[in-house]
Amino acid sequence: CGNLMRSVRVKAGLTQVQMAEALGVGQSYVFKLERGENFVDVLLFARWCSACRVKPGKTLDKLIGTSRIRFQEQPGAGGMEEAPVLRFC
Repeated sequence: CGNLMRSVRVKAGLTQVQMAEALGVGQSYVFKLERGENFVDVLLFARWCSACRVKPGKTLDKLIGTSRIRFQEQPGAGGMEEAPVLRFC
């Protein structure tokens, strides 16, 4: 859930602005991720964990234990460029 992602970020001592810079996104995007308003793809999740110096596998284990995780296709024309995304909530 976004709450866990926020908790990981805060434990790492990062602000939303610092996380946004590490991910190459805007601060409002980080805010929305933490509130569960945006989808998180696997690569962004891995970069989030890397920025926080935590192992993605352990963090994912915590997420699985505390939330429902669904794979959902991104909207578009279909094809190989589309990848499943994780929605945390």
